[in-house]
Amino acid sequence: MSNNQSYQKLKKIWYKKLADSGFRDIENAKSFKFNVRATPDHISADPETTYDYYRLASLFLLDHTFVNEVERIIWEYHASGMSYRAIFETLTAAKVLKCGKKTLNKDSVMGIVKALKKLMFDRYNV
Repeated sequence: MSNNQSYQKLKKIWYKKLADSGFRDIENAKSFKFNVRATPDHISADPETTYDYYRLASLFLLDHTFVNEVERIIWEYHASGMSYRAIFETLTAAKVLKCGKKTLNKDSVMGIVKALKKLMFDRYNV
């Protein structure tokens, strides 16, 4: 069972518990759609939009099979809100200089994040 299937199963259980307890959600979960196009490259003034993006990025961290551990760490740092420069500097301090065959610098970190972001948007139909 994939992480996404596990998540959906757990979500269904908890939504049922909430409904059984009488909780009424003010949002219609079936029609709710993430508004995540305002990403760190283009931060929205709406904090809820930014929150939705990072929540989706965190789900992608759990759900996606990364090519290698460095790519996963880059995405983990990104999903926690670190800038490209901070990610690069953190990896450099840890003496991580390559991701696969790519030599790491701020621009290559940005390229990796952008490629993963496209995969995330495609996976979740955003």
